[in-house]
Amino acid sequence: MKMRYLWLSVLAIVVIVSSASADYTVEPTEPSIDPMAAAAGATAPTLFPRGPVPPIPLTPPLLGPAIECNNFETSTGYTGGFLFIPPDPHVAVGPTHIINITNVIIQWRPKVGTADPPQYENSLMGFFGAPAGILAGDFGFDPKVIYDQYSGRFVVVFLQQWEPAAGDPAEESRILVAVSMTSDPNLGWYTYVINSKINIAGLDHWADYPGLGVDDKAVYVTNNMFKFASGGGTFGGSRLWIINKVPTYTGGPIAFTVHDAYAATPGSIATTTQPAHMYGIPPLDAGGRPLGTYLVSYSGLSGGGIEAVQVIQVSDALGGVGGPFFAQTFVSVGDIDNTGGAMLDAPQLGSAATIETNDRRALNAVWRNNNLYMCAQVRVPVGLPEAAQTTAHWWRLDTTVPVPGTALADQGNVGAEDHAVGAYTFYPSVMVDCQDNMAIGFSASGPTIYPGAYYATRLAGDPAGSIGATGILALGVDFYNRRFGGARNRWGDYSGIALCPIDEGTFYVYNEYAGPRGTIIPSLPAEDGRWHTKLGWFRVKQVVSVAITKFDAVAKDGAVSIKSEFSSDLAVEAVNLYRAPGDGEFELIESAYDAHDQFEFTDRTVVPGASYRYQLGVTDGEGEFRSPIVTVNMPEAGSALAQNTPNPFNPTTLIRYELSETEHVVLSVYDANGRLVRTLVDEVRPLGKSEVVWDGRNEAGSSVGSGVYFYRLEAGKFSESRKMVLLK
Repeated sequence: MKMRYLWLSVLAIVVIVSSASADYTVEPTEPSIDPMAAAAGATAPTLFPRGPVPPIPLTPPLLGPAIECNNFETSTGYTGGFLFIPPDPHVAVGPTHIINITNVIIQWRPKVGTADPPQYENSLMGFFGAPAGILAGDFGFDPKVIYDQYSGRFVVVFLQQWEPAAGDPAEESRILVAVSMTSDPNLGWYTYVINSKINIAGLDHWADYPGLGVDDKAVYVTNNMFKFASGGGTFGGSRLWIINKVPTYTGGPIAFTVHDAYAATPGSIATTTQPAHMYGIPPLDAGGRPLGTYLVSYSGLSGGGIEAVQVIQVSDALGGVGGPFFAQTFVSVGDIDNTGGAMLDAPQLGSAATIETNDRRALNAVWRNNNLYMCAQVRVPVGLPEAAQTTAHWWRLDTTVPVPGTALADQGNVGAEDHAVGAYTFYPSVMVDCQDNMAIGFSASGPTIYPGAYYATRLAGDPAGSIGATGILALGVDFYNRRFGGARNRWGDYSGIALCPIDEGTFYVYNEYAGPRGTIIPSLPAEDGRWHTKLGWFRVKQVVSVAITKFDAVAKDGAVSIKSEFSSDLAVEAVNLYRAPGDGEFELIESAYDAHDQFEFTDRTVVPGASYRYQLGVTDGEGEFRSPIVTVNMPEAGSALAQNTPNPFNPTTLIRYELSETEHVVLSVYDANGRLVRTLVDEVRPLGKSEVVWDGRNEAGSSVGSGVYFYRLEAGKFSESRKMVLLK
């Protein structure tokens, strides 16, 4: 939700999403009497257990070294001194890097050798630059980031809005989209601007609170739509943007369509919607069409004391056979939520000020192995554990059932009562690994604890409705009261959790906690508190290994080919490949969980001329066994791209490259946002050494400004990029 919180300026937009539809209503309207009689397609209610469902009596998975990220004060260096709440923490992880986002700062770090200082840090507006259509002077809001494991790209979504009632020049709304050119965020980005001002029933609306998901063909962005202040500022429905990855991931122009999934599904209720992050190849729907994603919502949908989640199946998303097609259902989940009352704000140690927990909206969703996972927060009814407390809640839905394809499989609360009695838990985020183990990150606060960041896990075979012991990402260290003159002590509006795409078993969790108080604004002397953020990782499945009978590592075609065979009297649980550069430390670079007696892998991240040591670990129930160490010396490369000289430079620099054979060569220069600046070479060049001078000018012949630039050489199968700096 957009909140412009500056030093002395406040625009507070309080959102209550409601619907006049019968059958199921959405909080805070009163529930109807008989939802089951009229809700076509609704499944029979599955009641949540009325007795206690204790956590599995295990310690939480061990947290790796946690990293302090940006906070309430440090972000001001990129915003002209402005302070922002809430931070909106979100995270994504790729093969080599982690990106964490807050409102309105982006940072990224390498996964290996990660330290507190980020490799890159900027305001999100500085990161996006100035693509055509951007709203100048607006800091933006509600950032989210995801790693598209299908295509090896990071995707960032960020919103902007102009509102004349807040002093802006016009009524405008934008969705900003950035896509990394590769899985390495340092090698450039494509940036796009989508005009998201939509006329609904004769009035213009702006986009708020994005959802972000991906499948093998498309990126999915959802938004709540609100009238501008001139039209009353009320909720006007939800919209879905389907972005075609093919042109968007290759430099554009961005290709997308916009849809009202609720208008396409009679009987549905429009409310806050989240698209699922898909894993694996989605199946065909009942009509034989490719399934894209699932849209999920909760928002306190209720009738006659029975709550429900709402699911819309999206098929043929890119319209290959006339789509997209939408199929909707309500899935009854029992009496899990006292929807007759609003969500309760959380108490905190040391202060009567409560922490804003927002509402019952769905917060994120994940699909894999025919199961759909989603989370929100509920006000627990009397008779259940955590009664009369705001509590994080998760659902697992079975998507193998007939059209429209969802049924309740499991659900439960994440109460954190094992950490602190009376804890309120809120702003959960859910992720699932390749073995169907679930992890949830969340915030918690209570009478005996300060607001902090936590996580919990659930193994695939755990009893229904249960959750593991509460893990600590960051304990709050003080109380928090920061409203910027408004009525709401803002927290959230969400948290971040992501899965390593290499082993699909390591979770990265990112969230805020209450740091030391301070930074008193003279005009608001009663407000005192600072949000901080922390990033950590853990694995549900502990790494253990087995016996190995063969292990070969051989340099071939610029890569290292790994082959291994092994055996065990017990079932093999995991295979892990470790690598060390030269005499350096070993690090995990690949894991497999379906290798029964052999393992093959090609390491394509090696550098020509370098030396590497490899070791394999194979796991069973008795522990870890590692292979002997094998050393591989990589031959010098036939083709290479040298670092430009001089660097930094002004006004010219020399770029040298070498070809192992005659090839068609493209040598291009890009700016820091991935936009093409100039093509220096586009022709067939002979084998051997070549060089070219760049004079700091673009294709039009105009001098470019100071800054970081990237040059990229493509010659046959060879491709490499390097960074250079122009200083004037």
